[in-house]
Amino acid sequence: MIHKKRTVFWSVLAVYMACAAMLPAASAAVQIIQNEKGIDKIRDATYLFEDAVMNCCFDQGVIVSNTPAIAGAGNISAINAQAMSSAQSGRLEYYIMVMLNYNTSSSTNPDAVRLSNIDSVSWQIYRLSDASLCKDETVAVAAVLPEEDTEEGFTDFACQVAYRICAELK
Repeated sequence: MIHKKRTVFWSVLAVYMACAAMLPAASAAVQIIQNEKGIDKIRDATYLFEDAVMNCCFDQGVIVSNTPAIAGAGNISAINAQAMSSAQSGRLEYYIMVMLNYNTSSSTNPDAVRLSNIDSVSWQIYRLSDASLCKDETVAVAAVLPEEDTEEGFTDFACQVAYRICAELK
């Protein structure tokens, strides 16, 4: 009787492991860059955007890690090279660079988490196995309705970006 239970247990476990092994899960490193002239401090909005992207990618079945968000576009090539090297050493499949292009010159509250403080979001997705660029896209932020210019609206927009990114990884 015990032998039969062990056989059933190991058989079920083997089937479960085989099924789990067949489920593809992309893995990616995410680098968020805050691009805003004259601002060297990371905005709360940038951290919120990063968090939303990470959570939404995870919810889409992508294994994600990140490098700390940085302020200032600076030398993008150097930033990408360093982050890609780190992602490759972690044996990840993709490196995703997301740039938040801020323009708070006409904002009534530039420090607030508002979608209207962002002009556009651009991202590049690289396949790390051959360092090839898979996707290069920019989304302009259109006129934002006052009821959507909230922290929740900001997070929703970040998730929409994350869903578009994740669609490229599958």
